[in-house]
Amino acid sequence: MAGRIPLYSSNRNLWSNVSNSIKNINAELGFKGNARSGGGNGNKSETANARILGHVYWQGTVDDKIQITVRKRDLSIQTLGGKEYTDGKFNFTAALPNSRVTVAVSTKKGRGNARVVQQPSKENDFTTVIEVSDSGGGAKEYELDIFWQ
Repeated sequence: MAGRIPLYSSNRNLWSNVSNSIKNINAELGFKGNARSGGGNGNKSETANARILGHVYWQGTVDDKIQITVRKRDLSIQTLGGKEYTDGKFNFTAALPNSRVTVAVSTKKGRGNARVVQQPSKENDFTTVIEVSDSGGGAKEYELDIFWQ
């Protein structure tokens, strides 16, 4: 319904925020078409239809390239290129389980690319790795939603 509000409305920014909130709620509930896939097997409709089991929200600064490693409720950052920043914050809604799940990432803020480079499996002790590449000049703040289904 929020998407039906006319663009010429004087409260366009307010309605845009409402629409984004509805999309986030739908993604949390696993409704079709509202979860952006950044990893997994590439089947977007399958990813969008799967129920989201948990999230970790990460906010931090990236200069060139980093890897984010997630296992259970632990998150660590490894700087692969550029200046190292230690200002990152994260918050889990649930632990990454010790079972096969599909992890995806959605960039909420930032100009570069975030992608899942390692899915959790028995062979890697159910650990996932996300790589963030920022090719723009200088450092940039990022906000990521890493979720598993």
